[in-house]
Amino acid sequence: MPEIAEVEFARRQCHQHCLNRTIIAVDATPDSLVFADTTAEDFAESIKGKIVTDTKRWGKYFVLILDKGPHIVAHFGMTGQLLVKHEHEEKQMTWPPKFVKFIITVQKKGTDEEPVVIAFCDARRLGRVRLVDGDPLKCPPISKLGFDPMHNLPSPEDFTVLVQKRIMPIKALLLDQAFSAGVGNWVADEILYQSRIHPAQKANTLTIEECHNLRLQMEKVCRIAVEAEADSSLFPEDWLMMYRWNKGKGKGAGVLPNGHKLAFETVGGRTSAFVPALQRLHGSILTKRKKVKVESMASDEEAPACIALATAYYITRKNDKRLQLISAKDERVVILGCSSGIGKHVALSYAARGAKLVLFARRRELLDALKQECEHAGASHVTVVAGDVSHQDDLTLLMETCQRSMGGLDTLIYCAGLISVLPFMEACGMEVKVQQTGFEVTQSSTSTSGVDDALERITNVNYYAPVRTARVFLPILIQTSKMPNLAIVSSMAGKVGAPTRAMYAGSKHAVHGFFDSLRVEVEPYNVHVSLVCPATVDTDLRHSAVDGGLGHGGVAGSTSGKLSPQTVALQIIAASDQRKREVYLPAWFGYAALWAKLLASPWVDWFAKRKYSKVTK
Repeated sequence: MPEIAEVEFARRQCHQHCLNRTIIAVDATPDSLVFADTTAEDFAESIKGKIVTDTKRWGKYFVLILDKGPHIVAHFGMTGQLLVKHEHEEKQMTWPPKFVKFIITVQKKGTDEEPVVIAFCDARRLGRVRLVDGDPLKCPPISKLGFDPMHNLPSPEDFTVLVQKRIMPIKALLLDQAFSAGVGNWVADEILYQSRIHPAQKANTLTIEECHNLRLQMEKVCRIAVEAEADSSLFPEDWLMMYRWNKGKGKGAGVLPNGHKLAFETVGGRTSAFVPALQRLHGSILTKRKKVKVESMASDEEAPACIALATAYYITRKNDKRLQLISAKDERVVILGCSSGIGKHVALSYAARGAKLVLFARRRELLDALKQECEHAGASHVTVVAGDVSHQDDLTLLMETCQRSMGGLDTLIYCAGLISVLPFMEACGMEVKVQQTGFEVTQSSTSTSGVDDALERITNVNYYAPVRTARVFLPILIQTSKMPNLAIVSSMAGKVGAPTRAMYAGSKHAVHGFFDSLRVEVEPYNVHVSLVCPATVDTDLRHSAVDGGLGHGGVAGSTSGKLSPQTVALQIIAASDQRKREVYLPAWFGYAALWAKLLASPWVDWFAKRKYSKVTK
C-alpha cells in the first residue's frame, strides 16, 4: 500500500514532468468510486488547458496546483500509482497500462519539447481523485488530517500531549490519519521497532521519554524512506521492514541481523511485526478508582492479561461524552430502511433534535412524504435516496450522497429487515401424518423453489446487506467523524430462536456473529457498534413475510404485548448517544431470556413454543 514515501515520490514525478506545463489532453475513465464528488467527464473538462503551477503532498494525498481552480487532489488508496509513459516503455512494458483511471498529457506552451504522458492507475478502485476549489491544504479531505511528519511535526511537548491523551494501542494511533497523516502499516512498525515500543502498548501509558523518542524515530524513519524515494534496496540493512514480509518467511527467515526473532500480532486491525525481546509491554493505566501497574518484567502471557483487566472499566462503562463532541444539531445521520415502522420513527426522532439526515428506502413516494415530516419536525438538512439495501450500487450511491450533501457521517442506523412467520417444515411444503408404525412425511413438489427464494431474500436483507453496508460506510465513518457510530436493529431472535422464526432467527444470529466480531476490530479507530434487540414490535412487517405465500393455514406468532415503534426508536437513539454495546427491549425480557437459555434451556423452548403457538382463525 502506498505510504508517505511512495506518495512523495509520485509528487516529485509530477513536479519534474508537469511543473509550468499545460495540460493539453485528458482521457478519463468513468468510475463513480475513484472520482469523488465529480465525474470523469467533469474532471477532464475542468483541468484541460490549465497550467500546473505547483505540486504538494500532505500525508497520503498529493496535489497538483493549477493556474485556475479547481485543483487536483488525489489519493492512491491501496493499489494506486502514477506511471510516466516514456519511463514505462523503457522497461519494455505495454502502454496504456491496466486499470487506468485517467491519463494526462502535458507540454510547455510555446515550445517544441516532447509532450509528457502520465497515467493514474488503480486496480482495486480504492483511490480517490477530487477537484478542490481554494487552498487544497485548508479544505476537506486534507484539512481533516493530522500533522505530516515531514512538514509540521509537533514539538516534543505537544507531541507528548497528543499521544498520552489517547487510550488506544500506539500502533492504532500511528495508523490514525487524523493523528499522523502519511504513516501506514510498515512505517508504523518500523517507527515502533526503532523506538523499542510494543505495538499494543496503550498510548496513554507511554512515558515522556518514550514519547520524545517515538517522535524522533518517526521523523527519522519517514525522512530516510522519502530520501530513498521508496526504494527499499536503499533502506538501512538493519531495518525491521526488510524482514517483515510474508510474516517472516522471506529474507532472514524471521531473524534480524542482530539475532532477534520477529513475532507477528494483529493490532489495530493490522498485522504488526515486532521483536518481543526488545519491545515489551509495560506502564500503568489509570481507572476511576485506582492505578493498575503492569511491570515490564511480567511474562508475555501475564502482561496482556493485566492490561485487559485494567482496561475492562473503559470497555464496559457507559459513554456519555459523545454529545459533548457531536452536538445533536450537528450530528450527521443516515438511516436505511425508514419508509415505515421503526426506521420512520427513528428519522422523526432525530429530526426533532435538529440533526442532518439522509434517508434511504425502496419506496420513493413514502420517502418524499417522510422528508416533509422531518423538515417540519426540525431537521436542519434532509436528503432522500431511493434504493434497495441488497443492491451494492445503491449502497455506493447512498455513501456518495452522504459525502456530497453532509460532508461526512457520524451515525449510521440500519433498520431494514424481513421476517418469516411459518414453521420451516410447513414453508417447505412438508406434512407429517401419524401412522401406526410411526410418522409419514409428504412434501409438495412445487415448494422447493418458493422456500429457496424466501431463504435467499431474508438472508440478503437481514445479513448480507448490513455486512455490505458496513463495508461501504466504514471508511467515511472513520475519516469524517469524531465519534462514529454504527447501529444495527436486530431482534431478540438473534439471541434466542423460536418456532415459526427459523429462517428469521438464522439470519439474525448471523448478524450478531458478524457485528460482535467487527466491534472488536474497529474499536481502535473509535468506531462503536451497537446491536438493538427488540421483542415483538407493532409494525406491518409480518404482512410482507418472505414465507407468507407458502404453506397453508393461518400465520403463526404472538399477537399481544407488542412494543410501539416510537418507543423502540427512542431507545435506539439513546443507545447510540451512550454508545451502548447491546440493548434489549424490553430489558427485563431480554436479560431473562439470555439467562434462562444459559441455565434452563428446556424451559426457554417450552415458553417459546407456547408464545409462538399457531393462531387459529
